[in-house]
Amino acid sequence: MSFVIALGSGVVLTPIARAVGLLTRIVDRPDGGDLKIHRRPIPLTGGIAVVGAVAVTLGILDRLPSPWILGAIGLALTAGLADDVLSLPATLRLMAQVGSGLLLVGGGLRLEALGILGAPAVVILAVVTTNAVNLIDGQDGLAGGLGTVAALGLAPLLAWQGEGAGVALALATAGALAGFLVLNRPPARIFLGNGGAYALGVLLAALVGSLGAHGWRALLAAALCLGVFAFELLFTVARRLVARRPMAGGDRGHSYDVIALRTGDRLTSTLLLVAVGITSAALALVVGRIPLAPGAAIVLASSAGAVMWGRRLLAASRRRLHAT
Repeated sequence: MSFVIALGSGVVLTPIARAVGLLTRIVDRPDGGDLKIHRRPIPLTGGIAVVGAVAVTLGILDRLPSPWILGAIGLALTAGLADDVLSLPATLRLMAQVGSGLLLVGGGLRLEALGILGAPAVVILAVVTTNAVNLIDGQDGLAGGLGTVAALGLAPLLAWQGEGAGVALALATAGALAGFLVLNRPPARIFLGNGGAYALGVLLAALVGSLGAHGWRALLAAALCLGVFAFELLFTVARRLVARRPMAGGDRGHSYDVIALRTGDRLTSTLLLVAVGITSAALALVVGRIPLAPGAAIVLASSAGAVMWGRRLLAASRRRLHAT
């Protein structure tokens, strides 16, 4: 029910958020170069629709999370929207992400398998997920599609652990993103924007944090659900270190850019990465039901495969850089 209500809410709210973005001129404008792949101004207000759809759904079902978690999501959305409008300094963005993580901790979320590091780990998780979603959100339908898959993968993991509130939040997140994708699919007519990317990152961190009290097996499974996001974050860090480029700032050397260049089509790139996300989520469901040792072996094997794939993409990205 959460998914269906959120889907309908997302379908209704996304065109409204698009109109608000156009009216207020909160849009992403083409830069006349290679950094922007769209050719007309696109509203950056998709995050308002996604968060609104999640809130409406959970309100209708009387399953709203604690004020701490709502505050974390609201802070991320607000900070991201401010960044979309004002281009906030990196320090302020990081402070907002840390603040969101602290609010999640205030709401009782811990990665208890890490012992005394369980609370700081949630803060780090919030920072990592917000930046990972923001990095992957550079191609029509990609962040929304992967976010939908990740939330749907996390829902049964939460159900198996008796986390009813987490299940409702996961399904509402997936439904809201699916509704948003109606206008975000290629060619996109609205983007998540930094507000939506940060809010989605915090939502995913809250869902993983809800599994934090259930041991390593649940955490390893949750990590697989976020596998493509983690891959893009690590890939970006690695290639920028190799190229001696700053970590902040945009470029067109992301994994999805390299795949699009090699396949000749951005839609194919998006569909390929979403398929990888689905595979990773399916493996997460296996890991969530088998003993810890074989589950850890699956995670290690998946990580090794990702490293090998990443090395090939990194080589292709470097060739592209030298060619330009």
